[in-house]
Amino acid sequence: MNRLREVRKEHGLTLKQLSKKLKDIYGISITPDGLSKYERSDREPSIKVLKAYAELFEVTIDYLLGAVGIQCARETDDESDFEYLEEMYDLEYCPYCGRKL
Repeated sequence: MNRLREVRKEHGLTLKQLSKKLKDIYGISITPDGLSKYERSDREPSIKVLKAYAELFEVTIDYLLGAVGIQCARETDDESDFEYLEEMYDLEYCPYCGRKL
C-alpha cells in the first residue's frame, strides 16, 4: 500500500491541483486520471514522480511507498528510526527537517 493519496489529501489538494503543481514546478505532465492510478496502485510511478512527490510533500520516498512509518526524524523520538535513516541513506541530518539523526 502506498501513501500517495494520504499525503495529497493531508495537503488539501485535488488530483487536478496536484497534476497542475507537478507540471508547473517539476515539468512532469501527468493527468489527474494517471495520478489516481498511482494512488490505487493500478500503475507504478517513476522514480522522477516519486522524487517530486517527496519533495513537494516533504516526506521520504520510503514513507510514500509504505516502507517506513515515519515521515522524517521530527516525527519520532525512537532511536531505531534514526538508526534506520542513518543506515539506509548514510545521513547525519534529516533531509526534510534538518534535525540531527
